[in-house]
Amino acid sequence: MPDKPTLPIDEMMPEADVTRKEVDPRPLYWQRLSEIASSEVAKATGARITPDGGLSLEFLGGHITCVPKERRTTDSHGDPIEDFLSELVILLYLVGKDADPGTRESSPPPGKAVSPLQLPTGSTFFRGPHVIPTAPLAEGFGDDPEGFLRAGESLGGSAWKQGDASFKLMVLPYVEMHFILYVADDEFPASVNILVSETIDRYLSLDGVWGLCNIVVKRLLKEKYG
Repeated sequence: MPDKPTLPIDEMMPEADVTRKEVDPRPLYWQRLSEIASSEVAKATGARITPDGGLSLEFLGGHITCVPKERRTTDSHGDPIEDFLSELVILLYLVGKDADPGTRESSPPPGKAVSPLQLPTGSTFFRGPHVIPTAPLAEGFGDDPEGFLRAGESLGGSAWKQGDASFKLMVLPYVEMHFILYVADDEFPASVNILVSETIDRYLSLDGVWGLCNIVVKRLLKEKYG
C-alpha cells in the first residue's frame, strides 16, 4: 500500500508544540466556557449536559465530552483526548466565535452546502498555509471511490449523489460537511471538493473551520491507512 498522504498541518504542529506554553489558547477558552451557563451552551450548540456537569457533543460518529470545572475532554470510551487540535476546535465550537457567546440564540439548521471559500473573507483566508486539505484525500482515494465511501460511512456519513463518489457527514450537531471525489481520467487528475454548512461561521472562526477540515481529513485517511 502507498504511504499515507501527509497534510501541511502535520508539518506545522511540531513547531507549535515547541512553544505551546506561549501560544496555547485552550486555557482561555476553558475559562470562557466555565463562565457561560451550561444550559446556554447546550441551547446554542446542541450539546447534552451530563450528570457531572460536562457537555457532550456528537462528533464524527462518536461523542466528545468536555467538563469545564475539571478542564477535561474525553472520547466516547471515557478516555482523555490528547489531540491538541481536536480539543481546541471543540472548545471553539462550544464557546462560539462571538465576544458574548452566552447571548447566542437557539441555532438554525445547517442550511445549504457551500465552499469554505464562499464564507465571508474565506477566499482570502483559505490560501497558502490555510488551504483546505483536499489534495491528500485525492492522493489517498483518487483511484478508490469505494474506499472513499467506506471511510465516510465509518464516521457516520451517508452517500450523496455528486461526482464519482460523495457523502455528507454531520460532524457536529449543527455543522454538516460534504465530500465529493472525482476520479482521474484522461484529461484531469483526481480531485476532491469539501463543502461546509453555510451557517458554520456562526460557530467557528475561519481558523476553526480550517482546523475542523484538517481533523476530518486526517480521520478519513486513518480509516484507509490505519
